[in-house]
Amino acid sequence: WKDKEINRLEDEVCRLRSDCASAFQGKVDMQREVDRNNAHLEEWKYRYQSLEGNLQDASDAYRELERERDAILLQMAADRDGRIQQMAEEQSERSGLAI
Repeated sequence: WKDKEINRLEDEVCRLRSDCASAFQGKVDMQREVDRNNAHLEEWKYRYQSLEGNLQDASDAYRELERERDAILLQMAADRDGRIQQMAEEQSERSGLAI
């Protein structure tokens, strides 16, 4: 009976070793997956930051174009007002000459 018990215990030890080896391999595989996912996460973070930078640059450029447009519109309005005033003065002069 001692030999049977020894054989049973040896079989149990072999099974436990196999289970431990499988668990360790599972842990190694899981760590590889975690590392791969972390690498993808870092890549996407970099892409996101790059896109944020591009968006900020585009936003800054758009605001600059708006400022330029507003300046041009103000200048055009001033020019128009100047022409209207000049035409009114010329009309007034002609009216004064006609009298």
